[in-house]
Amino acid sequence: MIRQIFNRIFDYFSYPGIDPDEREKRRIAVFAFMLTAIVFIPIAFYNFVNEAYTTAVLNVTTAVVMLIIFVMLRFVKDGRKIYRVGTLFLAFLFLFDILKGGMQGALTFWSFIYPLGTFFMLGVLEGAVWNGAFLLLAVLLMYSSHFTSEIYYYSDFYISRFSFVYLIISLLTTGYESARRATLASLIKKQRRLNSNYNKMKVELELSKKIQKNIIPGTPPEFEGLQIASLYKPLGEIGGDFYEYILMTSPPRIGFFIADVTGHGVPSALITSMLKILIATSGKHREHTSGMLFYINKHLYEKSGGYLTTAFYCIYDPAKMSLDYSRAGHSLPYIIRNGSAEKITSDGYILGAKKNPEFESKKIQLQKGDKLLLFTDGLIETANREYITFETVISDTLLKHSRRNINDFVKNIYNDCSAFRDGSFFEDDISIIGIEVTGNSSGRSRK
Repeated sequence: MIRQIFNRIFDYFSYPGIDPDEREKRRIAVFAFMLTAIVFIPIAFYNFVNEAYTTAVLNVTTAVVMLIIFVMLRFVKDGRKIYRVGTLFLAFLFLFDILKGGMQGALTFWSFIYPLGTFFMLGVLEGAVWNGAFLLLAVLLMYSSHFTSEIYYYSDFYISRFSFVYLIISLLTTGYESARRATLASLIKKQRRLNSNYNKMKVELELSKKIQKNIIPGTPPEFEGLQIASLYKPLGEIGGDFYEYILMTSPPRIGFFIADVTGHGVPSALITSMLKILIATSGKHREHTSGMLFYINKHLYEKSGGYLTTAFYCIYDPAKMSLDYSRAGHSLPYIIRNGSAEKITSDGYILGAKKNPEFESKKIQLQKGDKLLLFTDGLIETANREYITFETVISDTLLKHSRRNINDFVKNIYNDCSAFRDGSFFEDDISIIGIEVTGNSSGRSRK
């Protein structure tokens, strides 16, 4: 409670926008000035009751000056100006105390406080000037007590002890402040290096984001007899999801490839770039679903840094209205037909994990009005606050939106998934490809 109150006071009286070193100094200054003002008020009352009116007035003056300095911190950004005023006032207060022979314990206390405060608040060089001048004046004033009765008398032993203690405290404080400043300078240097590296990484990440944006297809191709829609939502700036449309001309067909690289960020994005290149250079392998997956696995195995990839590849033949497909450990797609949503099943090993895996090739016959949904596991693994996944309701969601056009179909599935999580965070990238069979066609691309 006390700490919270002090922090609120400090935040109010602290000038906004100051650097961390000055902020720490100001925190100590606020505490010191506030504490001094609070302590001197009861002392003044005590001296007044005991008819020490001059000392009481001095105590009240000290409290008032400390309060003024305390308040001034709210309006002055350069704390050194305030610290110098406080240093000068405390010097006069200390010298006056010596002149009048104040309590000996108090003088010893001042010999600790003054060097500690000046060296910390003003730095080693300026602190040395202030302390040198003050110690010289204090010692001269004490020696002057040997020649005049106007000054409280100080013995040679007391003067020597005072000077020795003062010098020791000054040296210790100087050493501490020098070490503190050296450490702070080193930390600032490291912070600048970290900021520089962070900014460089930020630029590189932005460039990676642009590159990945270019390798993920934007507008789906137009293919007669099909309506196609897609959606790509990476978890971060860049992700590990990837999909591609593959147009073939002899005979006219279209392939749909969707993949999910384990992990997130730059390493996963690099592998999606590898997938893009492998598909572009796949040649005749692209015409056979299992052959395509085997070809990609051959080039990913022991070359992907331990990152594995799930994938689903299908080829639509408009002349036969058939769909050939193979799967590599990927989330099972759905076919929506006549009021039901069924999974399209097949067996296949995850890419990059095994040298010579087997991928099952399967075929289904499509009908006009059928809808297909291909997606990455980020969709079905999205969980709400009760840790229930979207997979439990996806079939109902597909049927709810099955009569919409393919673009609205895909958008509404994602929107329902987003609403389902009920404020919890997405934990993975999400990619969706929606396909609707609109009728027989020659299969010519209208891209």
